[in-house]
Amino acid sequence: MMKSTLLTGAALAILAACNQAMPEAPEAEAQKLSATHAIDTPAPVAALAFSPNDVASWLGAIAMVTDAGALLITDIEGVKPKPQSGGPFVDVIGANRDGQPALFLALTDTGELRPFIEADDEGNFKALPISNEAKEIAVLCKPADGLSDTLTVISAAGDITTLSAEIGASAVLRRAEALGKAKGASACVTAGDQVFTLSGNKLSEADGKSVTVNAGVTGLAIFKAETATYIATSKAGSAAMSLYNADSLSPVGTFDIASGLSIGGLDGASGVWATSEAYGGSGFNAGVIALSDSNESRLVFMSKSYILNELAKADAR
Repeated sequence: MMKSTLLTGAALAILAACNQAMPEAPEAEAQKLSATHAIDTPAPVAALAFSPNDVASWLGAIAMVTDAGALLITDIEGVKPKPQSGGPFVDVIGANRDGQPALFLALTDTGELRPFIEADDEGNFKALPISNEAKEIAVLCKPADGLSDTLTVISAAGDITTLSAEIGASAVLRRAEALGKAKGASACVTAGDQVFTLSGNKLSEADGKSVTVNAGVTGLAIFKAETATYIATSKAGSAAMSLYNADSLSPVGTFDIASGLSIGGLDGASGVWATSEAYGGSGFNAGVIALSDSNESRLVFMSKSYILNELAKADAR
């Protein structure tokens, strides 16, 4: 009788242990990255986009949306940002147009798209008329290769839709394909046919694969390397940028953006954006990752090749 009682007590102890939640694995220690470049901005930046120049890469255009909804266009040096009309805006996306003037599509707070095209060699832009079949757009999906002839958007109702884009004297956007639903998504990026959305702290691919990311994620970006595509996230109140492999959604690494020799780092990042196009100088020939400072009106730029070199070093350890 005593033996049976002892066995039952042991079994109960084992069951109780199994029912307890296992502690989460500690996060990997963040690697340090030195800031490559930084510019001061007229106001805090809420959204950013790139439209490269394939003839003179240092003249590639950068558009920013401020916290107050103003749209400003400048270059990698942040020289004399030029304000554009038609806001207030909440987001912006840039086009890769070989041999063509730079182009941006900005999203208003009422869900409308406004195109702006480079008008001269002085960095001035003008608005284009637009015909758009998609209404009440909530989220612009940033592509790894930059906007070309298609654009993926998420409507206020959560519908993911691709639009075919024809840009000439005016912009014409036509519905091309419905891809599914992503209700509640706050950000979206694409790589070819892959669509990734961020809802709360869940990063999901349209085919159903998902991963839980750090709570408080404030930004989502995507960029390509030779053998992989990476998704980057920034976190409110943190200097850390986390990277995920786009094919598996597995974490790759976390980086704290520290001060370089003459460039200040970040105490907190309020957003992250990326381009794989050249933006001038040997350091930026392979592309740029930009983070907005949550404490000051400034942007910090990281060389994409520098980040990839640091990843390679970590893999070799």
